[in-house]
Amino acid sequence: MGSVPIRVFVSYSHDSPEHMGRVLALAQRLRRDGVDARLDRFVISPAEGWARWMIAEIEAAARVIMVCTPTYRRRCEGREDTGVGNGASFEGLLLLQHLYDHGGKNHGRKLIPVYYPADVPDPIEAIPPPLRPLSRYALEREYDAISSGSPRSPRPPSGSPRSALLASTRSR
Repeated sequence: MGSVPIRVFVSYSHDSPEHMGRVLALAQRLRRDGVDARLDRFVISPAEGWARWMIAEIEAAARVIMVCTPTYRRRCEGREDTGVGNGASFEGLLLLQHLYDHGGKNHGRKLIPVYYPADVPDPIEAIPPPLRPLSRYALEREYDAISSGSPRSPRPPSGSPRSALLASTRSR
């Protein structure tokens, strides 16, 4: 009996066809790697409507990968023109509310901000301010840390103290 794959929702803005293609490829790669990645592009038209679908997907997800761009940030912050980018605007509101509801803490490490360095040379321009204290990851370079949940660098085991500095537990 196999383990249940972790459920992940991918939140992003429809910046360009190229960006949408990169996000689709990310979700497909996650799925190939055993992650139950959910994306709007995998759905034709949800019976409950897009707003309720987004709410349900975010609530059911163990993690939400937020693909940050300046457009995504603008929409999360509610600074987009009315009627433009409603999906990312609504998802941003829900995700920022998650932080608010948990006192600014990333409860359960649910939110994972990511960005593509080729598109976003300075992630500060793309990541909404309330998300900046969270660990953020550069795609594709840090894909393994995102998909596996492993630290960027595994901690080696502690050895025995070899220097006077480390062995300075003696009283003087």
